[in-house]
Amino acid sequence: MAGGNTEDLDLEDIVRSVSEQNQYSDDDDIAPQERDEINSEMDAQQSAYLEQLKKNRDSIAPGSSALKVLVVDDSSVARATIARHLQEHEVMVDQADSGQQAIEAMGHFSDYDLITLDQNMAGLSGIQTFELIRQHEVPVVMVSTEAEKDTIVNALMKGLSNYVIKPFTREEFLEKIDYTLKTQGKSLAKV
Repeated sequence: MAGGNTEDLDLEDIVRSVSEQNQYSDDDDIAPQERDEINSEMDAQQSAYLEQLKKNRDSIAPGSSALKVLVVDDSSVARATIARHLQEHEVMVDQADSGQQAIEAMGHFSDYDLITLDQNMAGLSGIQTFELIRQHEVPVVMVSTEAEKDTIVNALMKGLSNYVIKPFTREEFLEKIDYTLKTQGKSLAKV
């Protein structure tokens, strides 16, 4: 699917396809009982992840105009840092530790105002994830250690809204996020 045309697929098809790719099948060299146990555990993890996102949504007051941001990074420290910076500005933050989780989140909650996305992740890279979710036209800010000019230019040419190089200062990060939000007629809350 990585080389296929994703424009003809809706997000539910993409989520289903990625989930199926991550399931063990009869063709794999694993005993059927072990395969079923692994698949069951993966399904349980996906359900737990989606349940956590729902709880996060339930904590928002009805009718709230809080900005919603999906933070995608395989580093829990990076996710926590980015989430903390955003939450200081009254932003509701969902977190995903992989491109697959980001796609799952987008399949269930398509109302994100912005996505921050790490480039270097196991499984789907940031760019691969972006190419699968870009149809939703949500601004995506790449947050990466990749600092070469060509890498940044290529990422922006693919349609990313902005690029933040790790490590970053709080001020630099928030400035780029706010700039990106303002291109959509939104902005971070003043604190």
